Amino acid sequence: MLDIDTTVKTVFGHQEGAEVGYNPHKPGRPTHACHTYWIARLRLCLDVEVRPGKQSSSSHGMPALWELIDSLPLECRPHGIRGDCNHGNEANMVECEKRGIPYLFKLRQTAKVKNLISLLEQKGGWVDCA
Repeated sequence: MLDIDTTVKTVFGHQEGAEVGYNPHKPGRPTHACHTYWIARLRLCLDVEVRPGKQSSSSHGMPALWELIDSLPLECRPHGIRGDCNHGNEANMVECEKRGIPYLFKLRQTAKVKNLISLLEQKGGWVDCA
């Protein structure tokens, strides 16, 4: 399983590529956005891409991941990809499906998602997945 994570790293001083971007802990400070790809069970870091602070969304980190996955032989590719709601978008799901890689992304609980969940709950018929 490959875990995808994006971390915002606050930068002090004048470091190359640092930009004022999304930073919940120190607003207004320059940051780097670290897009990290982990081999889950081993807790082994496969790759890290450091981007300017304004490039913290998944759309900036995913092209490097697809390039990395495509460079691996088929038997070395991940059996699945996990990510938070930042990565749970149509473009990333399409890329996973093109490569035949199962995925699990969290969803933002927007009004439409909540409505869909309530409609599914009304149908009943829950099934144990295990």
